[in-house]
Amino acid sequence: MQPKFVWKIMQESEADWIVPSVSNVGVRKVELLDIMRVIEKDEIDRTTYPFAKRERSFILETLNETIMFEAASKACRDKFCTGLKLCIARLGSKIVMGDYSVLDEFFSPFGAVDPGRPPSILRSPTQISA
Repeated sequence: MQPKFVWKIMQESEADWIVPSVSNVGVRKVELLDIMRVIEKDEIDRTTYPFAKRERSFILETLNETIMFEAASKACRDKFCTGLKLCIARLGSKIVMGDYSVLDEFFSPFGAVDPGRPPSILRSPTQISA
């Protein structure tokens, strides 16, 4: 069992939703340690991704697949890619070093109770006390 990067594929009709659906329909996932590269794309193959916006797109590469994502802005893309790279590096480092705090940081039994809340390492000091 490994921590996973999980996302939901949204259809055009769902784009205007205020509250996302809780169903598992369209949910995809990749185990964090299966991600080989996170690449901010400067050039896009228009035969494969004809509508992707270059300055907002990034790719996750695993052994089995290549997945393109599009962020809301270039700044959002850059922040997300950097954070994901650091998260994967931290997880791998803690596992290799045998640091048991990896269990508290990446494997929380309260994950289902508090969805969407970032781990303490990513929160500001005011958010940690909350």
